[in-house]
Amino acid sequence: MPLQDSAAGSGDPLPHPPPPPKPEAKLLSLLLKVAVMIFFTTLFFIFLGLATALLLFHLCIASALHRRRAQYPDSSSGFSRRDLKKLLQFQFSNGVNPHSQIDCSICLDGFRKGQWCRKLGGCGHVYHRKCIDSWLVRVSTCPLCRRCVRLDMEEHKINCVSPRNYEILYAL
Repeated sequence: MPLQDSAAGSGDPLPHPPPPPKPEAKLLSLLLKVAVMIFFTTLFFIFLGLATALLLFHLCIASALHRRRAQYPDSSSGFSRRDLKKLLQFQFSNGVNPHSQIDCSICLDGFRKGQWCRKLGGCGHVYHRKCIDSWLVRVSTCPLCRRCVRLDMEEHKINCVSPRNYEILYAL
């Protein structure tokens, strides 16, 4: 006995493939894809524009800060050895009042006759030359009052300081 198809034996017709999509559905599907692509492309360019605007804004701010720092040098950068020679220096004398306690604020040692000292421009504080030079190579501010040290003072070398002159120098 020949084998019969089970679908034919049950009386059901063979299943047919689904009908092909209508041309309108293909057109709608294509239009939907194009609309989605245009939407995402537009979003991409909007975010790209915003990122560019933020980058330009950041560069403008950074440029303005750089110009400002160039105009007002940072106090954390020290002086060169050549610049240090422009500061006022003198040899200390014993002519000062013995009752006044005058010490170098950096090393906390007293001033002795013949020691080289420096008077800072801007604030007028006095230190041992060796102490303040090692400080000013790293930081261009006074270690006591933190004022910026000016280099525009004329270079004077004073061999002997009278008590009155030293009090004037120290009071500045």
